[in-house]
Amino acid sequence: MWLKDYSGAISIFNQLEGKCHLEDEYLNIHEIANRNGKESIFESEFDEKRRIKRGKYSLNMLFL
Repeated sequence: MWLKDYSGAISIFNQLEGKCHLEDEYLNIHEIANRNGKESIFESEFDEKRRIKRGKYSLNMLFL
């Protein structure tokens, strides 16, 4: 949008078409068994010690 390359944006959008899906049942998003389901796009994983998991490395996180 900021680049005003609208035809390029349409081309990229068309490459995504059919690769993204929504859950059939909305409430399935919140099920533990559906962790990282098909609607998961940008998520941060936390362990029980409040650390963000990034591959084999962790970042310490504390929320006050």
